[in-house]
Amino acid sequence: MNKIIKRKMMILLIFFAFAGTIFMPAKKVSAADDNSSVKITITADNLNNDGTGVSEVDATLNRGNKFLEGLCRYVGIAVAVVSALFFLISLATHQSDMRNQMIVAFFVGLVIIFVPEIVHAIAGK
Repeated sequence: MNKIIKRKMMILLIFFAFAGTIFMPAKKVSAADDNSSVKITITADNLNNDGTGVSEVDATLNRGNKFLEGLCRYVGIAVAVVSALFFLISLATHQSDMRNQMIVAFFVGLVIIFVPEIVHAIAGK
């Protein structure tokens, strides 16, 4: 019985992780006005920024960063929800070792949710 519940919870975890990435809203990024040539100018402002100076590359990198931040949030939420459910199951079945593991897993899920903010705070952005 316990293995069946664990299998169902793992299916829910995988569902939450992938459902968040599928239903994430996409942003439209317009290409340059003149697609035949790309002008690259390097100024002191471009060197001080974190960008590359090419708007298309910067937009692609920003989309990738936003995707990874959203993925971290969905995975963290899924870990926290599944660990909370397993914690409730461990209360009913009187399994103290599972209860302790799920408390730790819940807080790990909370840390995963806030990983983007932690990284931005460390990087100073």
